[in-house]
Amino acid sequence: MTRYSILSTKKLNPSLSRELVKQGIACQEAELIRIEPVLNGETIETVLPLTFEPGTAVVFTSRNAVEIVAAALNVNEDISSASHWNIFSLAGTTRDAVMELFSNEPTGEVFTGALLAETIIQEGSVERVVFFCSNQRRDELPTLLQEHGIEVHEVTTYETIETPVTVNKHMDGVLFFSPSAVNSFFSANQLPASTVCFAIGNTTAKAITAYTSNQVIISPTPDQQCMLSQVQDFFIKK
Repeated sequence: MTRYSILSTKKLNPSLSRELVKQGIACQEAELIRIEPVLNGETIETVLPLTFEPGTAVVFTSRNAVEIVAAALNVNEDISSASHWNIFSLAGTTRDAVMELFSNEPTGEVFTGALLAETIIQEGSVERVVFFCSNQRRDELPTLLQEHGIEVHEVTTYETIETPVTVNKHMDGVLFFSPSAVNSFFSANQLPASTVCFAIGNTTAKAITAYTSNQVIISPTPDQQCMLSQVQDFFIKK
C-alpha cells in the first residue's frame, strides 16, 4: 500500500525504485536537466599535447565529463593517449567512471571541488591542470588552484540544459541531485510547507534554500543508494 509519494528529479536505479515501492513509497521520476556534449575531436587533439607536459594533471568533477571525454577519445581512436594522464577526480560516481573507462587510477577521495583542489595543491608537483567541466561548473576548484599558482586550462565538455516539468500532484518529498535541477524545478513549481527536500550534497542543499524554507535533508555521501536510505529513514523509520 502506498503511504507516501515522492518525486525524483533524476532517473533512479530501478532496483532502488523497487525497494521504495516495497516500503510503501511511490516515486515519480522526471529528468529536469539534459546533458548536451560539446566536446569534439578537434578540441581533444588540441588538448592532448598539453597533457604530455611535465607537471600537468587532468581533473574531473563529474561522471558526465568522464564519459564524454572517453567517448571522444574512442571516436578518434586516441584512448591510449590518455594512459599517461595523472588524473584527479571526485570520489563516488566520478571516480567509478574513471576506473571503468580509463586505465589510470585517479587520485582523490573527497566529494567537493574545494577539497579536490586542496588535494592537488598538497600533492606538490602539479603546475597546471586540464579541467574537463560543464558550462555551469562551480568556481571553487579553479579559483583555489589559481590562487596557489597552478594554471587552469578549462575544457567545456558538455552543456547543462534545464528542462522544467510542472508537477500537479502533492509530493511528500522531492529528491534533488544538482543545483541545476533545483533551478529547473523551481522555475515551474512551488512547494507546500509540508514537502521535504532531499539534497545529494551541500551545494545542492544551498541552492534549495535559495527558493524555499522547507526542511532539507542532505545525503551523507553523494550517491543514490545513500540518498534513498535517507528517504526511507525519514518516512518509514521516523
